[in-house]
Amino acid sequence: MDFLGTIIIAARCMDTQTLMNILTAGLAVATVWLAIETRRMASAAKAQVDLQSQPFLSFRGVDILSVNAANLSNGHSQPAFGLRLRLGNPGQVLVLYNVEDIHSSLTDQALTPSSFKTTGGVIHPSEETLFILPFAINAASTLLPLIDIEFTISYWAVPTKYYWIKAKVQVQVISLNPLNWQWVFISGPTYT
Repeated sequence: MDFLGTIIIAARCMDTQTLMNILTAGLAVATVWLAIETRRMASAAKAQVDLQSQPFLSFRGVDILSVNAANLSNGHSQPAFGLRLRLGNPGQVLVLYNVEDIHSSLTDQALTPSSFKTTGGVIHPSEETLFILPFAINAASTLLPLIDIEFTISYWAVPTKYYWIKAKVQVQVISLNPLNWQWVFISGPTYT
């Protein structure tokens, strides 16, 4: 005899009220289980929506360009390196960013930014932008420069909740012709 047959025989031996009580209790247990599972799934869905609506900003690297910079002492141009930070948005919402603090040094000599034309902007989802540092490094002063760049960038999707990325990177120019370099994190990145 199978399980269903046993239940049918047991149901015939019970009166109608007892059978209704057992069925009601079974439905109550099933309802409680469904409520718990629905709450668990709603929590998971909310966490997924929260994650998708959170802004993300990633530091993707440093680019070096060979440029001609004006020498203020003699008025002639001289070879120099221009630096650009590559910033990306791996998230799914538009990110606004602002470079709050940036310092750079060339072989332990501080480079002071002249003036920033802009300190921020927007990055669309799955896109990348370049932040151009407002100074050039004299290529004639050292053959293969070692450059340290330390920065703090704030970013947000809504202006009520801000996030920050902080890092210090070191860039080593490996060759001048062709221009080749590599960079590594000295500290960070830290996200707050």
